Amino acid sequence: MELKKLSFLQHARFMEILKEFLFLKTKRKIQGTGEGYSVKEIINITRDITHLNINFEISKRRPGDPAILIAKNEKAKKILNWQPKYDLYKIINSAWS
Repeated sequence: MELKKLSFLQHARFMEILKEFLFLKTKRKIQGTGEGYSVKEIINITRDITHLNINFEISKRRPGDPAILIAKNEKAKKILNWQPKYDLYKIINSAWS
């Protein structure tokens, strides 16, 4: 949905929906695809795109580190009718370009 193609009433409704989303009780509004990637997968994708040698070493998880983190997107889908467009490969490639 492009804002420049909305009528005044559509734009006003969009702003109401956006306001509702922005003022949810949670302070952070990180959106994701709902899929998780390991650090090693991110390094491999970045190596593939940049053709750089990225040195790393595998070590034990630090105390307090979660076993997994995945950004949910259900609220944005429900309130804003938002869908993720890009996967991690496209995001990293875009940032590198």
